[in-house]
Amino acid sequence: MHFQRVFPRVPARQRSVSQNDIELLEASLESPPSAGSDALADSIAARLQATLPDAPREERARATRGLLALSHHYYRVNNLGQASAMIAAAQSLMHDLDAETRVAVLLRRSQFELLVWDVGAALQHSSEAMQIAQAAGLRVAEASVWADFGTALQAAGLVRQADSRFAHALELLEGIDEPRMRANIWVSRCQLASHFSEADYRAAAHACEQALHYSELSPLRSRDAMVCTALCNSAALAILRNETDVARRHLADAAARRNLGSRPRWLIAVLEAMLAVRLHNGEADRARVNALLTGSAAPARAYVIETYSILAAMYTAMGEGQYADEALTKLSAERANALWAALSDPRALGAHPKAGTGALALDMAALGMLERLAITAELRDDSTGKHCYRVGRLTMLLARRAGVDADTSMHFDIAARLHDIGKFAIPDAILLKPDRLNAAEMRLMRTHTTIGANLLGKTSGDVLHLATQVARHHHECWDGSGYPDGLAGERIPQVSRIVSLADVYDALTHVRPYKPAWSHQETMAYIRSMRGKQFDPVLTDHFVGMMDEAAGDLGRFLADLEVGAGDSAYVVAAARMAEALRAEPAATI
Repeated sequence: MHFQRVFPRVPARQRSVSQNDIELLEASLESPPSAGSDALADSIAARLQATLPDAPREERARATRGLLALSHHYYRVNNLGQASAMIAAAQSLMHDLDAETRVAVLLRRSQFELLVWDVGAALQHSSEAMQIAQAAGLRVAEASVWADFGTALQAAGLVRQADSRFAHALELLEGIDEPRMRANIWVSRCQLASHFSEADYRAAAHACEQALHYSELSPLRSRDAMVCTALCNSAALAILRNETDVARRHLADAAARRNLGSRPRWLIAVLEAMLAVRLHNGEADRARVNALLTGSAAPARAYVIETYSILAAMYTAMGEGQYADEALTKLSAERANALWAALSDPRALGAHPKAGTGALALDMAALGMLERLAITAELRDDSTGKHCYRVGRLTMLLARRAGVDADTSMHFDIAARLHDIGKFAIPDAILLKPDRLNAAEMRLMRTHTTIGANLLGKTSGDVLHLATQVARHHHECWDGSGYPDGLAGERIPQVSRIVSLADVYDALTHVRPYKPAWSHQETMAYIRSMRGKQFDPVLTDHFVGMMDEAAGDLGRFLADLEVGAGDSAYVVAAARMAEALRAEPAATI
């Protein structure tokens, strides 16, 4: 990934960008990137960014059009920081422009946020786009929003929920000539890294076929890249199924397309290397795959991570458990590195490194992103996005009952919301596995504690210091049998001992992929049985006393735990989108 270019301040007399400049830029997108298109983009980027929010509407409309084109250009050349900066500039200019332009800017912003897994912010912008599209009666734009919403849910590991949104987007496109959008939606519906039943395989194969069909009908500008993507998906599916001749044919067809950028060609090379592994499983073949995934030619981490998940699925299908575990471990490391890269980017978050320390002094914007990422990490367990808030509120109430002062208790609340942020780095294949984890999977699952602590430990501030303790130690046990450090008794930080009780209560009383919800009575019986074993005995007594007092109006007490979730970007956006779906007369989902 390239660093964002820093452009010089542009004198006012040089700021104007002509309509011809923008048309030339848009025309350059019809062909693969070149030195000429790079020079053209760089020559107008700073001038367009210098457009003021109070400039005449016509000037802002022209600049926004150019900034959207620039975002596409910089995305194609893998300069994601600069592409994102173009969209941020466009968003500052769009306030009174036409509805279609505003929707395009908001969706583009959402797509870049998903590249750093900021699902909450992505959904917030998607829901804003939905309101604009529905108010203006823009059916194609509305379909695009639903597809974007599905992509956001998919990024959070909510595959089934995502697919229903993709299906709804296709419903909205009935009778409309939009092959490019249809192709993109079908590409998203082709699930490659799941543990397939025959029904799952048939659904994925159908999605690949539809993606290829509509890609061939797409506009010339994007046709080759889209066909290549569809063929690569089909090849990956064939590799997983050990249909090696089919995979070889698809890859040859993909490589024959002419107008391909660096990212599609990298993907073809990776799949060719994976095919060689499937055929021979030689050490040199495996080394070639690893080199492509870690070398300088690799694209944004989001794509590398997705490829590691397919690689792990392939090794699983081959019965090579050791190599599958290694691929999942690398996937986890890449996710953790991607998360830190996002958090340490001042342009994206308003977070500023402290001079000489390498730590981050986080402002509210960055803390908000941490909270959104913690919710995203939990969505695969709790699709409502409210678990973090319930645990935080319960932690605060228990802390106060145990004698912690009001201000510190509030800090405990915020820190507790981040307790499972390390789960962000754990692969879906482990977090969503309905069966018991094997020893290697359990070891990797347990690393969410150290991953979260390592991430938060690079930040500064009292709340983040508490959050680091919580992330690392909320699975320690009073008797020393917990992980990751085997701490016992009061060696476990107080905040972690409190969060442990709150987390277990909430997890047990709600449905998870691997278990049904327990009743309040069953959960309290378990907590009492773990007094002095898993849980601090004094804090257990406080917790039992608090819950006994709440039993008279338990429903209200539990509802109050979710009050903070009303401020969550994810929760608010998901509610808006659900309301939009209920209001859509054509909806059958």
